[in-house]
Amino acid sequence: IDECVTGNHTCDKNARCNNTIGSYHCTCNPGFSGDGRNCTDIDECVTGNHTCDKNARCNNTIGSYHCTCNPGFSGDGRNCTDIDECVTGNHACDKNARCRNNIGSHHCTCKSGFYGNGASCDDIDECRDASHKCSPHAICYNTLGSFVCSCKDGFRGNGAYCRDIDECRDASHKCSLHATCYNTLGSFRCSCKVGFHGDGKTCHSNVAKLEHGKCCI
Repeated sequence: IDECVTGNHTCDKNARCNNTIGSYHCTCNPGFSGDGRNCTDIDECVTGNHTCDKNARCNNTIGSYHCTCNPGFSGDGRNCTDIDECVTGNHACDKNARCRNNIGSHHCTCKSGFYGNGASCDDIDECRDASHKCSPHAICYNTLGSFVCSCKDGFRGNGAYCRDIDECRDASHKCSLHATCYNTLGSFRCSCKVGFHGDGKTCHSNVAKLEHGKCCI
């Protein structure tokens, strides 16, 4: 009698029945352990007897197991490769931050001229916090992520360095022809010459002709 065919055996539902002459033999299926009449599931994830990638999770199932790649990795679970979120664009970095890939994840760092945690970056106002490199004789203008220096009136240079313009020497002053020009830091001063009076930019002679031809001072 083939007990395996007739079903007249006591093998576990998770075992194979093997007919023998005058009897039968029970063997637990792969993924189970026992004497064939009593078979229990083997947790391969606990025993370590699985082929999941080191960057995958092992999930035990009845009689087997399933491998799933960890977040930040892609593959079938048995072979998992790192996902470069900085290349795929699947990251949460701010538009003013740099994305740096690392194994299984990524890191965000605000660019120069910005501050924050990388996921959120705000502009640094270098003009307000005095972290700029402008000359004391320049005006600082904040820009997104940076700043611009512009020499003040009466000075020339690149903004980081500004030197005084000698308006008296280069004749860019507005003094009267009858005045003396004195250079000052960032400007100039006009003084009417002897025999003239005025604000220096306009000078009038101290000698005025009268209608009768006489002169007075």
